[in-house]
Formats: sequence, C-alpha cells, structure tokens
Amino acid sequence: MRGGASSGKSTRARELAGDNGVILSTDEFWYKMVDPQEPDKYSFKPHLLSEAHLWNQRRAQKYIEEGHPKVIIDNTNIRLFEMMAYVRYSVPQDYDLQVAEPTSPHWLEIRPLLHDKRGNRDTLQEWSHKLAKLSEATHNVPAYAIMRMLWNWEEVDETSLLMAL
Repeated sequence: MRGGASSGKSTRARELAGDNGVILSTDEFWYKMVDPQEPDKYSFKPHLLSEAHLWNQRRAQKYIEEGHPKVIIDNTNIRLFEMMAYVRYSVPQDYDLQVAEPTSPHWLEIRPLLHDKRGNRDTLQEWSHKLAKLSEATHNVPAYAIMRMLWNWEEVDETSLLMAL
C-alpha cells in the first residue's frame, strides 16, 4: 500500500487482505510499542521513526519467511527507498509483488495532481489541509507534513521496485 496520510490506505488494505492476508503497518508501533499500557492511544514520537520502520520491516520479514500467503505493508511509502526493505525480503521468497493505492474518492482526485506537483501546488496545499482535518480522528498529521509527503511523492510500480534491487 502507498498513499498520503488519511488517503484511505488502511481501508483498502483491509479490502485486499480479505480473510487470509496479514496487514503490517508502522503505525502499529505507535500503539503497541511506545505506550503499551494505553494501546488505544496513538503515541507518535518523531525521534523513534527509524526504529518504528525497522520494527515493521522485521515483522514483515518474519511473516514472509513463515510463508504467509498475503502480506500487506500499510505505510505511506512515498518514495522508492521506503519500500526496498520489504521488496528485498519478498522477491527471493517468490512473492507476487504488487503496488496498491487507495481507492477513496479523495485519493482518486488527488492522485492525478501528483503528476504535475508544481502546476498543482495550490490545489495540493488545499488537499493537505483537508487531509489534515481527516487525520485529526486518527493520527493527527499536520498539513505541512502531508504537503511534504505529497511534494516528495515518487512514481513507483512493480517494475521500478524490481529494477532497484
């Protein structure tokens, strides 16, 4: 999975997982590992971001090595390098690599704008504020962070991931 904050990644991941898929999200770190006594509280700590991603990568490696039929990585995966650890684990294990994005109406509206970020800067800025508002109920990602994600968006597909190996 890949997409901006509050774009519908987790909803789409659940659809794709069906009954036999496992969904692994770095967001779980902020619930399970930072403050385990309050598992319903999203405890984001920016200084632990690298540790959180490594934690999720290790979990993915474990599930892949165990041969789970469908492992879905539910992260923003804005840039190619963010996905490579997962690709390095899955490809040698003969997993069918797929890049999926949300199908929410708002992501389907935002997505084409990313092909010309400079030309669509003002509209993307508006969307970053709308997404930040949506995010208040879950992760409370500020608009400036969402705009940075959208601005850093790289076009990535299965071929580009395999070529980067």
